[in-house]
Amino acid sequence: MCSSDLIPGRSICFVVFLFWGYTSLLWSPARVAGLQNLMVISTLLVMTLVAQGLATLQPSFALDINRYLKTGILIATVLYAGATLWYGSGTNDLFGARTFSLFALFGVAQNLADWRYGKRMGLLWAAVITILIGVSQSRFSLGIAVSMFPLAQFPARRARTTWKMATVGATSLGLAGFSVFYFDALRSRFFTGDVSLKVGDYAINGSGRMAFWNATLDSFWESPWFGQGAGSSQHLVESVFVSMTHPHSDYLRVAHDYGFLGSGLWIASLLSWLLFYYGNWRRADGVDLGIARYQLTALLSLVSFI
Repeated sequence: MCSSDLIPGRSICFVVFLFWGYTSLLWSPARVAGLQNLMVISTLLVMTLVAQGLATLQPSFALDINRYLKTGILIATVLYAGATLWYGSGTNDLFGARTFSLFALFGVAQNLADWRYGKRMGLLWAAVITILIGVSQSRFSLGIAVSMFPLAQFPARRARTTWKMATVGATSLGLAGFSVFYFDALRSRFFTGDVSLKVGDYAINGSGRMAFWNATLDSFWESPWFGQGAGSSQHLVESVFVSMTHPHSDYLRVAHDYGFLGSGLWIASLLSWLLFYYGNWRRADGVDLGIARYQLTALLSLVSFI
């Protein structure tokens, strides 16, 4: 995978991707939007490298960040639970349902890591947060949260763990299915409205996504190798769909803006980070369970956003 003496191996592909992204501004029809997007991504890289440097110099920094994040998730969970009781499921009155569900995935990852390493309450809290994600009616986040339950027990070191992983996976999937089919608000969110997505015999509410995706994909083929420049997908969607500003797919956005070349660099970046965090976790697992718990939290968090 990508490596360099000056830049950590897991980040070099990401740096090259950013270089390509800034270069694409030369032919982008939406330079301001493209520059804004690239600055956000660049900030992610800088903050990641700074955080790693601080954690290396002061190991307690990582523990403090984990504790502060857990506190923040607890506050967000309590607030959103209260808003749900007051305004109803799927509420956006206090803060956005989608915003909460994405942030809450960190809490699912943290508590599942706690559960793997002996804290039984971790399973309960992970289940509570997952239920609240379901109540927020964020379908994609709910699917990610449910999938993390068996992933938190993988790879299994003993037959007993394998059985637990299979049991938890089947139970999580069963409860999620029960919620979708028997919880009125969630069932309506899945199966009514714009039922343009087909999954087997079921028609799923795509919330207009098929129209966004088709328009972006058709435009992508006009310049598939090098893309149409940073911010071009936003420019396209805004010009076709008055009330929308993005294609509702980060992978499709990257492909449209940066082409096959940029997409390859993006995917290589994600794989580099994934292998790095997986390696760190596996080395700590069985040696220092405290450190392994934090490494697993980082790994599950990354997996949830890939």
